[in-house]
Amino acid sequence: MSDMVDFHIHTDRYGGDLSAKDIFEEIQKKPISIFSITDHEEITELPKSLNEMSIQPLYIKGIEFTCTPNDIHMLGYFPQYVSEEVKNLIERIKSRRIMELVLSIRLLKKAGILVSANDIIKKYHSISYLDINKYIVSLGLADNVNQAIERFFLKGKIAYFSRWYPGVKDTIHAIKRSKGIAILAHPLRDNRYKDIEICIKNGIDGLEVYHPVHNGTHIKRLLLICKEKNLLVSGGSDYHYIIDKLGYYANGKKIVRSLVNCFVERLINEKNNLNE
Repeated sequence: MSDMVDFHIHTDRYGGDLSAKDIFEEIQKKPISIFSITDHEEITELPKSLNEMSIQPLYIKGIEFTCTPNDIHMLGYFPQYVSEEVKNLIERIKSRRIMELVLSIRLLKKAGILVSANDIIKKYHSISYLDINKYIVSLGLADNVNQAIERFFLKGKIAYFSRWYPGVKDTIHAIKRSKGIAILAHPLRDNRYKDIEICIKNGIDGLEVYHPVHNGTHIKRLLLICKEKNLLVSGGSDYHYIIDKLGYYANGKKIVRSLVNCFVERLINEKNNLNE
């Protein structure tokens, strides 16, 4: 029986190791009935060959935004459509990122690290913040991407600069005006209760309760907040690399539909409204 779900998955478009098609094929091997790909600042489409069919499991378009203040991560789900407002927000972010990438390369070169945009594009067929850090790893200047970020891009490091992000209020409202659902990702990462308060004040629809960074105590507290504030409960693996973790929020703990059923029902109802 397909009783598992997963609403937080990343592809090779941002940090993952599999394409959207590969993700879909892996999910088909599991008892997952509904899922969403939530790449950062990008709506990832399934291949047209899949969209043309009445595919199972059910796919919901999603995205993960980073917002101010506090680098809050906001998940947006679009069971009906992605509005021009959301598309314009994404394009605005991408334009800013291009300017920031140019600045990153300039700062690295100033520090004597020979990073070339052409070389990065030739190697990865794209250029992004992630690609720059992967290239730094390939130069032997770091063991992995996280280490590259820590060595060169964190505050006080040679390539640090203040990046632009949209405000949490504007992001939530853009998602909801697109008949989407706004969910705060991994709310208790670093015990950030203040982020929950900010998002509730600005009209968040729910919280990602079931996530790998949350322990049992976190989950109990988040479930209580959702009950008190009438918020939806969601869950996701935050998949990047380990296939076995698709559909799980912790080792051996499945994200079963019953844990997040109100959220699932809301998504399905909204999608059905589009088809009527």
